[in-house]
Amino acid sequence: RPVYYKENQNRFVEFLEEFFIFGENAKEFSMKFYKDIRCGILHFGSTENESRLTCDCPNLIEPLENGGISVDVLVLNNRLKAYFNTYIKELRDERQLLIRKHFLTGMNYLCDIYMKQEEGIF
Repeated sequence: RPVYYKENQNRFVEFLEEFFIFGENAKEFSMKFYKDIRCGILHFGSTENESRLTCDCPNLIEPLENGGISVDVLVLNNRLKAYFNTYIKELRDERQLLIRKHFLTGMNYLCDIYMKQEEGIF
């Protein structure tokens, strides 16, 4: 595994706990979401360890008797849209300097601008 695996996992889980998964089981559900849902779909094309996706639950996450979790994709989709819309509003707000700076840093990295600047291309 790449050296950044653990850092990516921690960031993903912290993001879920901050914006999507709350309550006394937030840490456990966030880790399960990361491992069973995110990693399962990304690396194997399906959920793992008895966890599943559904579209008929009123809650984002429900624990299953088999130890897995059920994630409602409709609830997740609605929450992601709401989060994204809030983020866009924050980016448009000129007073949100830190958020705007972090956005530019991320976009520059994605667009490979820093490397090109170092090479003298820009």
